[in-house]
Amino acid sequence: MTVFKWLQGRQKFGSAILLIRNPADAIVAEWNRRKANSTHTSYVGRELFGNNSEWNTFVEHVAVAWRYYFTWVLKSTDDHRTLVVRYEDVKTDPAREVKRMLTFLGVPFTDDELQRRLAEGFDQFHRHHSDHEQFEHYTDHQKEYLKSVIRQINSTLQNYGYEQAFRIDEYYSDL
Repeated sequence: MTVFKWLQGRQKFGSAILLIRNPADAIVAEWNRRKANSTHTSYVGRELFGNNSEWNTFVEHVAVAWRYYFTWVLKSTDDHRTLVVRYEDVKTDPAREVKRMLTFLGVPFTDDELQRRLAEGFDQFHRHHSDHEQFEHYTDHQKEYLKSVIRQINSTLQNYGYEQAFRIDEYYSDL
């Protein structure tokens, strides 16, 4: 959040990379990070989700901040020169997405160098889903709220000439 506050003082950017993640997953990840009281790869129990009032407030505030942040970045780049990168695409095909980002930034690289760096991996920064119990994090009301925020972000992206980041029917069948 500190970086965002610092950036808000600027009027425009020449360009930006906008890394956008499925908000339902991003909100759960941030909640785990804040509440786990250990490493950022830990989980909290199901009792801190669902109808928990603190969780409900967190979902609403973070979803609004998420929407505001992405809209602000799109508005703040010169000639809308923003590369929109989906976090899920980085996980699925890191080589393709890192190439896109390096090319956008004008950073020279070789395929060998890229493959060597990617082989070093990022696994130490991830929560391992097999390590915890699977359960529903969101109430029906929270799911509907997140869907409306996603629709707003998709609309904003389209207004700026970008593809929708999320198809609710494809990515959010469980929302």
